Amino acid sequence: MQCWASFQEMEILGESLAYDYMMKLKSKSVCFDIESFAADYLKLDIVYETIAEEDKTKLGFASDGITPLMVMRDNGPSAVVFPKDTIVLDRFLNNSREYSRKRFILAHEAAHVVLDRHLPEQAHARYKSSFSADAPYSFEDHERIFSMGEAFVDRLGASIIMARFLVNEVLERRNRGNMVISYEGAIFPPRSKLAIQQMANDLGVSYSAMINRLRELKLLEIRPVGEYLTALRKAGR
Repeated sequence: MQCWASFQEMEILGESLAYDYMMKLKSKSVCFDIESFAADYLKLDIVYETIAEEDKTKLGFASDGITPLMVMRDNGPSAVVFPKDTIVLDRFLNNSREYSRKRFILAHEAAHVVLDRHLPEQAHARYKSSFSADAPYSFEDHERIFSMGEAFVDRLGASIIMARFLVNEVLERRNRGNMVISYEGAIFPPRSKLAIQQMANDLGVSYSAMINRLRELKLLEIRPVGEYLTALRKAGR
């Protein structure tokens, strides 16, 4: 089962889609309207259900029109096949406190649809969970390929909802266009934390998602942790 994709390809594809959508909409907001993008641009139906899969972390699903999804009905959990190009989101995400998570999950599921249209052969493998007929893949190989597929979907979703040109705009607004300072890539001084949170608020994403996106776009200025330790010692005098 060959993988015909790359992270660079996902970046270019996602940013191009985001830019094309925003130009058509003539939108100037940095908070990308992912719901309208999915419904109006990609022509997807978005429905809300109480998802009842064994995997309790499953809060979204992009239907191929064949694969059933367990959802709650009056008589309990039921396997329902939703029409193709339907995105199912758990009702839990309508809680106002889940705003950024809902947006990111919707972006992820929309990215599944885009990638499935872009690489339909791999979409077939993902939905069917089948091995190639001409190659004896092990279970570990199978899991690795699907994990890589999810990584591509995550990157594509991020490049849509946090397109590079949008990140650059909020970086200019909140940090004067400078890279965000981080020590050893994990320790952020207060000024950096504030800038990251402000950018995350502008884009309608979580603080952690913003950090991951800055890493992906190489917009973190990573310094030796010793510099920060020295600053901490001096601050106490």
